[in-house]
Amino acid sequence: MRGAHNQNGWNVPFRSDQGVRKGDLGGWVSSKYLNDGTIRISGEAWVAGDAIVKENARVEGNACVKDNAVVAGSVRVSRCAVVEKGAMIWGTIEVTDWARVGGSARIWLILW
Repeated sequence: MRGAHNQNGWNVPFRSDQGVRKGDLGGWVSSKYLNDGTIRISGEAWVAGDAIVKENARVEGNACVKDNAVVAGSVRVSRCAVVEKGAMIWGTIEVTDWARVGGSARIWLILW
């Protein structure tokens, strides 16, 4: 993952095939790697439009987190899934295949 590092994490560049210029900054991720050393953003996945990926969350495959969305905890966004438009997901949750989560959606998992 290439991007500009700042004191709190990484700004990820947009994918060039999305109609923006190479080097434009996209969303924010807390680090390049998860706690176990696995890369946080992998494959053709991307983070854009002021989205946030933090804690132990990861984005894989062709998945996308964009437009002010937040994924945190142990969330996994994979395959062609999209989390967008301010949605917030936290916990041990997987968003996969062609799923889309957006708008005012708030999804979290609390184990008692």
